[in-house]
Amino acid sequence: MKRVEILKHLGIVTGTFRFALLFIIVTQFTVNWAMGDLIVRKILGPEVPTGKYKHPCSFDQLDNGDLYLAYYGGAGEYASGTVVYGARLNKETSHWSQPRKIAGNPFRSLGNPVVWQGPGGLVWLFYVTRFGDTWSTSRIKVKISRDGAVSW
Repeated sequence: MKRVEILKHLGIVTGTFRFALLFIIVTQFTVNWAMGDLIVRKILGPEVPTGKYKHPCSFDQLDNGDLYLAYYGGAGEYASGTVVYGARLNKETSHWSQPRKIAGNPFRSLGNPVVWQGPGGLVWLFYVTRFGDTWSTSRIKVKISRDGAVSW
């Protein structure tokens, strides 16, 4: 199972597990979990200069074994100018790269990215561009990387 391999690569699976939760940023939270394990891992926090707001991440294991993570950030969820960032967990070094902007629009806010590598090796980045005051006015956009999420 690819999901189990990803969790093992992140170092959060040592045996069986019931649930894994991955946070980009953890500032204050309360966790109550009655049955099973809940695993919380901070990957990127306020020290990363991609705006004070960092929101849902998506990640996939690439064909070379690296993990690639995408999220959006900016001044706030509905702030103008939110952009999509990507970061990579190198399989060999087990260190995350600094996030870099992988999708932006100077006139619109972007958000909710999903990254996926297909069977043919292409890495797909799906995200939305907001055209009104809320995310319900968004349109789905896509970018494709032909070099393992190095360029988009």
